[in-house]
Amino acid sequence: MSVKKITSDEDRRRVAVAALEVLTKIEAGEISISTDGKTWDEICYGEVWFIAGNGWRFTVYLDGGDWNYFDRITSVDGVSIDFDWIADNSPDLSDWSPSDSELWRLAPSNLRGPV
Repeated sequence: MSVKKITSDEDRRRVAVAALEVLTKIEAGEISISTDGKTWDEICYGEVWFIAGNGWRFTVYLDGGDWNYFDRITSVDGVSIDFDWIADNSPDLSDWSPSDSELWRLAPSNLRGPV
């Protein structure tokens, strides 16, 4: 019998605060980021997974190639927060978008695999 990990709101709040710190470091170029290897045509609409060099995972929903929202954020210790939790509890994450889409490789020519 496996044991299911129960995530508390305290864990989720900790992940939200830490996620903002990770995003700041990605934007500053201190942490690398790569895509899940999908091509532009595959992700113009829908989810794209970004993997940070420190192990964090960010699932983002794109709408017509534009950043729309975080669908899920998962910390290195496996605690996840999803869209609903983010929308209800973290306005900073809910409103967040990259200041430089090139950094996140959102330009069509850059979405060809890990960076």
